[in-house]
Amino acid sequence: MGKNKDSMSEGEVGMDENETASPTIRDRIEQANENAGTMSVFKNPDLLDPNYVVDSDRIVGRDEQLDGVISVLREALNGSRPRNMLLFGGSGTGKSLITKAVSEEIETMCDTQDISFGMIYLQCQNVDTFDRAIFELVQNAAAKVNVDPRVPKKGISAKAKFDRLFEIIDDHYDITLFALDEIDKLRGSSGSEPAFSKLLYQLTRAGPQGNIDTKVSVAALSNDVQFMHELDGRAESSFDPEDIHFGDYDAGEIRDILNHRKDAFKSGALGEGVIPLSGALCGQNNGDARKAINLLWEAGKLADQEGDGQIEQEHLRRSETEVDINRIETVICGLSPQKKMSLFATAAVKEYGNVSPVQSTVGFNIYCWLTESLNADQLGRETYVKYLRELSDYSILNSHRKGYGQGAGVMRVFEFDRETEMVLEAIRRDDRFSKISEDELKAVVRAQLNKFE
Repeated sequence: MGKNKDSMSEGEVGMDENETASPTIRDRIEQANENAGTMSVFKNPDLLDPNYVVDSDRIVGRDEQLDGVISVLREALNGSRPRNMLLFGGSGTGKSLITKAVSEEIETMCDTQDISFGMIYLQCQNVDTFDRAIFELVQNAAAKVNVDPRVPKKGISAKAKFDRLFEIIDDHYDITLFALDEIDKLRGSSGSEPAFSKLLYQLTRAGPQGNIDTKVSVAALSNDVQFMHELDGRAESSFDPEDIHFGDYDAGEIRDILNHRKDAFKSGALGEGVIPLSGALCGQNNGDARKAINLLWEAGKLADQEGDGQIEQEHLRRSETEVDINRIETVICGLSPQKKMSLFATAAVKEYGNVSPVQSTVGFNIYCWLTESLNADQLGRETYVKYLRELSDYSILNSHRKGYGQGAGVMRVFEFDRETEMVLEAIRRDDRFSKISEDELKAVVRAQLNKFE
């Protein structure tokens, strides 16, 4: 029996019989899902996922690299250990895609010959220590074969973690390929052998030192081949890779890549000139196919949000800015605290001192002040410069040497490719930087610049 108005408890609100009930959360979800199915420009959005491994007929402009990787990995079909590989080239040039696509096919073909082949993948960008890298490899290997990793993140030695890693692959694979993506970002503590050097040595020596039967190969993927010069002599000798270079895509190749994925959208959803424009925007910039694919994805989302049934060039141009911002924020989020401090200090000189380029001497002095303010370790100027030069890979800034006239010498300087306000804002999202007073920072920057006038 329903309640009358007089019998309602305090806080209850009656509803006039002519009123219409507000839609429930379930109603809203079902309506949104229905709208997405009928109004969305997307048909198969997985084709625009950067982690999605497409079929070989969608791989464009990489025949030479495909053949190179196939030439190495096909040795697994004979039960032999493939050579180690170094795949190097700019961002979005197909290194990860080719490695994953060929490995998947080799794994399938090995199964038919009763050979167990497996690839264990590690994205090194957000892995900041040697110990963390081993832990992540254990997690990834265990997930691949659906076993309990049985390794805590902290509290046991690196050797114990390696023992568990080698136990997992030895129990499940005849041949194992470790694919270490963006390996040059795995540096670890300053002042010691880089973490990527130690990891390469341990993995490439897994057979002789790990007392395992599985044959182990390593594929190192890098945007910057210069990291090879930092390898310890033992690591360099043990790694001894087959080099495979991935050049930048040109605008035509990016256009072909996008045409091979246009069925991610419904028929007629791509407006005239959208794919050529995306190819031109990314091909002229840095030949990054991943960015071009992401640009189409963002443009499609924007069209959906605005209720447009077709993606136009305007959606693409507006999305380009959003893609750049998201990419920079993702990169900055993954930086180590020391790299964030180096970047923050240098960006502050440009933003609050209104100077460009930023002299490394001034930027380093602000970095030193910043480490004191945050009670953080202070690294040397050489390391500060090295960290900033590494960031040039991500189109945040670039560096060069500049002469300042007779008697003043030549100095390393930095110029930003992006708005420094956006860079500073992204770093401030890290709580450690919230205690920095903007007014005090401005005063310190101006005082330092006055010293060099």
